[in-house]
Amino acid sequence: MRRAVTYLVLLLLAVYLLADAPKHHVATATDGGDEFVAKEVVVQLASTGDLPAIASRYSLDPNPLDQFGTRPIFRLRITDSASVQDRVNALSQDSRVVFVEPNFIAMCTSAPDPGELVMVTDPPCRSTRSMIDPRTP
Repeated sequence: MRRAVTYLVLLLLAVYLLADAPKHHVATATDGGDEFVAKEVVVQLASTGDLPAIASRYSLDPNPLDQFGTRPIFRLRITDSASVQDRVNALSQDSRVVFVEPNFIAMCTSAPDPGELVMVTDPPCRSTRSMIDPRTP
């Protein structure tokens, strides 16, 4: 009997916590940096079919600059004079948008440790070699 009461209390607690959960949550980046590409946003939509309507509604180019594989995640250009942050705020209120953020620029934060072999894929690192090899002067 005591075990049944414990399960009932846990079940009621779970229902209470889930009932208070937001119905729609849009994830946005919280990176403190302001380094992002002007007039570009990265948007994940609930469905690829929503792209034309979203682009029209929020003054975005309906022809994506890039798409992340086959998923409905797009890099889109802002076509009016709105700021990137204003457009991100507006898109985050749309239920068809799963995720939206500015197109942040990745920056190198530190040099590799001596003897470490790493790939250089980040253009802001401005390395002309594809590998950093400690044996190379």
